[in-house]
Amino acid sequence: APANVFRLVREGRHPLLDGLSNGDLYWSKKELARDAPVTEGTAPIAQHVLELSADTSATVLTQPPALAVFQLGEGRLIVDQIRWVEALEVEPVHASRIGARLLANLGAAFRPEDIATRREFSPIDLRAAANRGFTDEVEGDGKGGWTDEGIFDMRYFPVNRTGFDPQGNPMPKPDFPESVCYGGVTFRIIDPEENRGASCVVLGRQDASVPASAPPISVGRRADVVWLLHAADGYWSSNEPFEIARLKVQYADGETSSTPLVNTRQLHDWRVAASLSEGWIGWMGDNGRHAPCVLYAWGWRNPRPEVQIESIQLETGDKHRYILVAATCESR
Repeated sequence: APANVFRLVREGRHPLLDGLSNGDLYWSKKELARDAPVTEGTAPIAQHVLELSADTSATVLTQPPALAVFQLGEGRLIVDQIRWVEALEVEPVHASRIGARLLANLGAAFRPEDIATRREFSPIDLRAAANRGFTDEVEGDGKGGWTDEGIFDMRYFPVNRTGFDPQGNPMPKPDFPESVCYGGVTFRIIDPEENRGASCVVLGRQDASVPASAPPISVGRRADVVWLLHAADGYWSSNEPFEIARLKVQYADGETSSTPLVNTRQLHDWRVAASLSEGWIGWMGDNGRHAPCVLYAWGWRNPRPEVQIESIQLETGDKHRYILVAATCESR
């Protein structure tokens, strides 16, 4: 049916929508100022929606119904009316993110891989080291979460669990995903409700409320690659390559390795969608006030994959903060 819809709402939980929040499905102008109201829509997210009978067997994924899955024997038909291709110029962040997540959730590969290569991912447990949550209730109280900037946080990552959409309307809380796949890499995100309210590791030398380095994080396995889902804080206007943090690897045989994490190479500020020379954007969304909000994925290639890694440790440089959200080992 014809329609000009500027906002969709997730309907329940479905793997096709993994990594997408209701914030991704509302296309509107958002200002960076903290007290700026949400303004008018920028472009219709759907110009047609589905008219379905009451006895349909379709699984409706959004309201209004612009995305649905029909079971056809052993296969399925996906009907997608979201204008993520047509709206790339007007809504480049949301449109590209929706398209990328839908395709990734359908199994599309975005990086060249040898199809004969078997990749196994084992998450690294960050729960003991985690010291901040994704949501910050009070700005500047030294308790966090995220970067302690109030609503300028990551409250819609990996899904919106606040109970409200970006306009303040009540909405059901989606289930927290057990795992996520970003750029072909499987990560396990900590549910803050099950870990003292802490879901990420925030470090900084000029912030007395967080440590400058994290305690050693146990790995206890061999790995070809150690993947980090991370970001910097405080460099959003800088494209200069300087060291933000350092990854230290402790092998079981006593040897160590140290790698600098450099702005514009392995990561960038979480408020900037930047092109990196070594990493790439793993997740991109918004927080209801600012878009984009970004987490970067980068893989440390282990020069000694035959030796077990005992632990990893992260420490910051001289400025601002480093944020680690998830880490995982890859074996091939």
